[in-house]
Amino acid sequence: MTHIKILAQNIGGAGLGRERGGGSIAPLRINIHSKKPEVIVLTETRIDNMDFDGKGVFRGYDLTQHSTGGRRAGGVMIFVKKEFTPIQGTIRNSRSGHFTIGAYEYKGLRVILGGIYGNCTAADGPSAEVFHEYIEWHRELSVRIGNAHTFIAGDFNIKLDMQNNFKPRSTAALIDFMDEFDLTDAGGEMRAPTWRRPHLPKSRSRIDYILYSSNITRETFDTTWGRGDHAELLGAFCVGKKSTTSHY
Repeated sequence: MTHIKILAQNIGGAGLGRERGGGSIAPLRINIHSKKPEVIVLTETRIDNMDFDGKGVFRGYDLTQHSTGGRRAGGVMIFVKKEFTPIQGTIRNSRSGHFTIGAYEYKGLRVILGGIYGNCTAADGPSAEVFHEYIEWHRELSVRIGNAHTFIAGDFNIKLDMQNNFKPRSTAALIDFMDEFDLTDAGGEMRAPTWRRPHLPKSRSRIDYILYSSNITRETFDTTWGRGDHAELLGAFCVGKKSTTSHY
């Protein structure tokens, strides 16, 4: 059995510089040092430098996936522990800064890692385009590398828990994709909010997710609030022999 922890956080443009004290992501660095996830998915990174290499941001991790539109908006990054080996030619980063996908060898496993920052406007059309494009990339990669375990995380900017969702096309695309690839929503039972509007404590919703292959066992899943408007998501998973129970 192989254990993998995934940490996902919308950092809202917090600095990812190499300041000795950690800069504005110091609390996140402390969390990562304490929780030691194998994979870190950051959204809304707002890095306009396409050549940003992530060196010195998190000790013991490599920045292997970096999607940016070349402007200080949007953006997705995935950092992995050094034991993850990218499979040559599998990493693709959207030019819009909305998503990234890649495949890895890790402890004898093949793992697909995806990161998504959904369109943040209320417009369903542009939002659905993001998901349709990601899904096509995911299909192509799945065919190429064959059997693999999947994790997809990030700020999707859609509300799966609402019956009358304001982005019906986007929601339908994601639900169909989850069915097609047999993916499970790690927070789907608890449905704890992951986003809040500052100074309006009752204005909350769940728009951040960790999705994973259903043949993986979710051991724990937690949402933790800091100072920002998005909660940190942390899921612990076991890949291998499937247990009969899982818990939060």
